[in-house]
Amino acid sequence: MAPRRRVLLISVHPLYNIGQPWFHEKYAAFHAALRSKAYLQSAQQPASALRLLAQQPPPIAVFVTDTGLALPENAHVWQAVLWYIRRGGTAVVMGLFPIFAHPYQIRAFFAVAGLDWAAASFGESTVVLYRAAVGPALALRLAPGYRHTGLSVRGFAPADAWYLHMPHEGEGLRAESPVVLVRVENGRLGYLGDVNAGPESVAVMLAMCGLL
Repeated sequence: MAPRRRVLLISVHPLYNIGQPWFHEKYAAFHAALRSKAYLQSAQQPASALRLLAQQPPPIAVFVTDTGLALPENAHVWQAVLWYIRRGGTAVVMGLFPIFAHPYQIRAFFAVAGLDWAAASFGESTVVLYRAAVGPALALRLAPGYRHTGLSVRGFAPADAWYLHMPHEGEGLRAESPVVLVRVENGRLGYLGDVNAGPESVAVMLAMCGLL
């Protein structure tokens, strides 16, 4: 029997992590969706994150759920995640990261991956699907638009943004997005800035790791 595919959640911040009861309440639908598709593992210590990353076969996706990997003492774990990505893996930065990350942390964190991403606006807005980025098949399964509250990033290539802010009257599209997926060598690195994990964002996270 083939080994069951697994998804790894990494949450190693000493204070703001998935061990908090309110995190499980807010992300209950996300956890349930993942468990219906794959075996769900979580790492709340750097050593366990490294051990689970090294297990074979590798996870089909890694979710970085807080700012723990942006701390200097955990830089080696972030490097291990990037090694996993470059060899063909998919990782998504989400959850508590857009809530607690400082702008300087965001730029430095993604720069390690060779990206020029930086913090943009934070707030509630309507985002619309950029169909050219996701392709026609996936566009049929994702919400054409939805309200979200979260942190957008800027500095990405236009083709990497899955959703864009709906412009106000008289405005053009803003060069920022809360939903981005970029190729990093042989793998992919995604970002989801929505802090509420509504059904539309859950679908995005599943789609990014090929589980939708």
